[in-house]
Formats: sequence, structure tokens, C-alpha cells
Amino acid sequence: MHKNQVPYFLAFLLFGCYEKTDSPEQLKIVSDITAQAPKPIDFKNIANDKWSRVCFFGPYTLKSNDILGFDWDVTKKTAVGGDDRINVIVFATEKQVTEFVVVPRSKADFWKLSRKCFSRNNARFIYDGSVWSYLHKNA
Repeated sequence: MHKNQVPYFLAFLLFGCYEKTDSPEQLKIVSDITAQAPKPIDFKNIANDKWSRVCFFGPYTLKSNDILGFDWDVTKKTAVGGDDRINVIVFATEKQVTEFVVVPRSKADFWKLSRKCFSRNNARFIYDGSVWSYLHKNA
């Protein structure tokens, strides 16, 4: 291996099995979410207009297929399966993921909602008073 290839090889080893989650659209979604913390967040107007439900996957989530109801493995797309510093928020229809973002728990924490999905019309969440943690508004 040529010495100029080493940084690319190391980056592949570290991040090669995860999809990038830093597109301009994804960065805007994370910014929209974290800008509202610790105020209530209504996801209805966040992300693209194709999703019908939002699902949350907290630290150490190993399976997402059973929650989503279709084949989409959160551990193959993100590092959430082994990282307690992040949440993954998935915007989906009944058949596919339309968008997903990785949100640092230090910015807005959704771990209490892990492995739960909410319809677009019922996707309002309130800050629960502990470190950036959120609950469903109707909880």
C-alpha cells in the first residue's frame, strides 16, 4: 500500500460499514432538532415530506427490523449498536426508510423513546427536565 493511501484505508476501516449521515439535508435535520432543545419539538415539519412515521433508536439498539416492520438494519447503517453517545432518528413509511439522522445525545436525547415509532401527526415531544431528554407529548 502506498503511503498516500493509508489515511483512506484507515477511514474505510473506521467508517466503511456505515452510511454517511452528513449530507446537507441530514445536517439541516440535526440542526433543526438541536436548535429546539430543550423546548418541545414537533417533528411534523422536520425532514422530507415523504415520511409517515418517525422512529427512535437509542444506544445499543441491535435490531430495528422488528420495530420498522421491514428489512432495515440500524447497526449496518450507523454505530448506534455500540455507542452510547448517539441516537438514531428514522423517518419512514410503512415500507421504507426515507431518511435517517444520527443525533448526539449531548444535543438532544431520545433514549426514552428508543424502539418506538410515532405517526407524523402524533410526533410531538417534550423535554422531560433531565439532561436534554425527551418524552412523547402524550406520555
